[in-house]
Amino acid sequence: MTSTARRAPLVVVLIGIAACSRAAYTGRVQGHSDVDAEDRALTARAVAEYRRRQRPSSDAAATARLAHVARALVVAAEAGPAGARAKQVSWEIVLVESPNNTVATFPDGTIFVETGLLRVLPTDDALAGVIGQAVARILLAHGGEVSSHRTTGREMLTLYGIGTGRSRGDVAARQTEEADYVGLVLAVDAGYDPDRAVVLFDQLGLRDRGRVARERLPELRAQHASRETIRPE
Repeated sequence: MTSTARRAPLVVVLIGIAACSRAAYTGRVQGHSDVDAEDRALTARAVAEYRRRQRPSSDAAATARLAHVARALVVAAEAGPAGARAKQVSWEIVLVESPNNTVATFPDGTIFVETGLLRVLPTDDALAGVIGQAVARILLAHGGEVSSHRTTGREMLTLYGIGTGRSRGDVAARQTEEADYVGLVLAVDAGYDPDRAVVLFDQLGLRDRGRVARERLPELRAQHASRETIRPE
């Protein structure tokens, strides 16, 4: 597996006016950007361009598997601390044909998942951890926070030639750790097993991130044992 195939990178769009708020789930005070009409237009163009370059998967079983996991995560998000935001998002989680493991996440709720990811993850629990991380990025408004740390004005962070840009390393590292954890919280809230979910880090070669995530396993196990499963049938 190449290093490119192991990554599940984020595609984020938009820069605006910096503000501050407390992030759902983490309680951390974070800077973010207000979203305006131009921002929304940038997002729409980026999503359209990414969609144009991809071919939807024709694998009915894989598509149904992703839809089932994604639905459970959205239900969990709508019932959680960021429920008001989750209910405002027009979620669209699309399986696209590719041997790679990339998840491309846009702040309007559009998430593209490559078929290679489903092949490499052994259980729906592990898949829920990955898709939960993408959902968490949107709920935590990480794209807006990245923009508030930028100094070059209105830009677009994206992937595969749609645009360019880099967040500051400390911000990106903190966001990744938060999204990994909140993604697992969402997976547990959706009824998935945290011990089987963290296997995703091993399968994708993300050992350091897996070590950090496993440090939170005791609280995730307690949450899993004490709550009522809400996974849709």
